[in-house]
Amino acid sequence: MTYQHLRLNRHFLALALLAAFGLSAGNASAAVCTGVNAWNSSSTYSAGNKATQAGSLFEAKWSTQNQSPSLSGEWDVWKNLGSCESASTGGLELILREATRSFTLAAGEENYVASACLTGETVVSGGATGIPAGPVIMYSSPTFDGNRSGWIVQYKNATASAITISASTAALCTKGKITLGQ
Repeated sequence: MTYQHLRLNRHFLALALLAAFGLSAGNASAAVCTGVNAWNSSSTYSAGNKATQAGSLFEAKWSTQNQSPSLSGEWDVWKNLGSCESASTGGLELILREATRSFTLAAGEENYVASACLTGETVVSGGATGIPAGPVIMYSSPTFDGNRSGWIVQYKNATASAITISASTAALCTKGKITLGQ
């Protein structure tokens, strides 16, 4: 398998993509708002009732009337459940794909573990999730094999004798569409 390696810091890449799409790490969740009515100041809401306002889904923590959800803070009556998915785009889905591989490395030998996104998905971030004792990580980067993207971690045996390792790598993949506002 041939890989073109992009040597980018995974944290920088994830934050850059979130910023490019106008999202923040604490705000990236999408809520399903289908069938939920828009908030109405004259309606009475009981604990657990939901309403939409300003493109977000809210849930009442206790009984309320005429208290705007979008003005509610952490300790107020409404809990923000996230931005509503767009019915036309279906929202953006995040999927974690993990691969585990065992292999023996001779002294000075290198080998890799790669996790791949499925067709129609795009890698956002990734890295080693099970780091074995013994080898050193030569690099950890997004990868593309001409068909699918994923994440690859390259290991090197820096010891004087052969070692057998089991290593895991995960790729955070996206699927779906988002619409960028003006």
